[in-house]
Amino acid sequence: MLRDKAPFIANMIAAVVALLAALWYGEGMTIGVCAAALLIAVPALWYCSPGASQAAVLSASSLLICTALMMLLFSSDSFVIKEATDVNLVIAAAVVHGVALIAQVMLFFFLAAAAFRMSLNWVLVASLGWLIGMGLSVSKYIMVLILQNPEVEAGMVMNSTIVIGMLVNLIMFIVAFYALGRSMRSKRLVITSAGLEAIK
Repeated sequence: MLRDKAPFIANMIAAVVALLAALWYGEGMTIGVCAAALLIAVPALWYCSPGASQAAVLSASSLLICTALMMLLFSSDSFVIKEATDVNLVIAAAVVHGVALIAQVMLFFFLAAAAFRMSLNWVLVASLGWLIGMGLSVSKYIMVLILQNPEVEAGMVMNSTIVIGMLVNLIMFIVAFYALGRSMRSKRLVITSAGLEAIK
C-alpha cells in the first residue's frame, strides 16, 4: 500500500518543499503555483490509484524544477536577469510556470477520474485542459498582488506584464492539451480511476 502511494507522497512533499522555498524567496507567482499544486497533491494522495503514479512523478519533478528556475531567474546576481529585457523575463517566467501547471492539470484529470469514478476522453481533456490551467494560473497573479504589493505600487509589476504572462500561458495550455487530446484519440485512450486505459 505504502509502495503504491510513494509517488503521491513524494509529490506532496515536493509541493510543500517548493512552497516553503518560494515563501522564503518571496516570489508571488511561484507561491501561487506551489499552493495550487499542494491543493491537488493532498487529495491525489488519497484518491489516485497506482496507474496515475507517472503523473504524480511528473508533477513533483516539474514543480521542483520550476521553483529552482524561478529562484535563479529572479536572483539579483543572476546572469539571466542582467541580459534579458523585462518582456523576455515575463515570457520566460510564464513558460516555466506554464510547464509546471500543465503537469498539475494532468494530475488533476487523474484525480477527478478517481474521485468521481468517471472516465475522461480526449474531447474533455482537449476542451477543459486549457480552462483548468488558466484557472490555476490565476492563483499566481493573486499572490503577486497580495505579497508583492509594494512592487506593484512602484510600477515594477504592471498590468501589461500580467496580461503578457496570461497570454503566454493560454497559448501553452491550448497547444499542450490539444496535442494530448489528439494523442489520446489516436491511441484510443481514456483516463479512468485506474489510470490511462485503452478502449477496446
